[in-house]
Amino acid sequence: RYIDWLLTVPLLMIEFYLILSAVTKVPSGVFWRLLGGTVVMLSFGYAGEVGLMNAKVAFFPSMAAWFFIIWEIFKG
Repeated sequence: RYIDWLLTVPLLMIEFYLILSAVTKVPSGVFWRLLGGTVVMLSFGYAGEVGLMNAKVAFFPSMAAWFFIIWEIFKG
């Protein structure tokens, strides 16, 4: 599951950035924040899934990164 997500989720964030930049002028920092959020989200999710971290502990930073991505898309 995470092998697929390592490819599709960052590509989705690139797509979000391209769509936003087609509609309005978007600073390049938005792209790097979206990409960073996806890396954090996937890293903690993977760590919780394979047992590197307690899954309940890894859930919270992963969800925080997901909320950051959503915030960045709609309010950032």
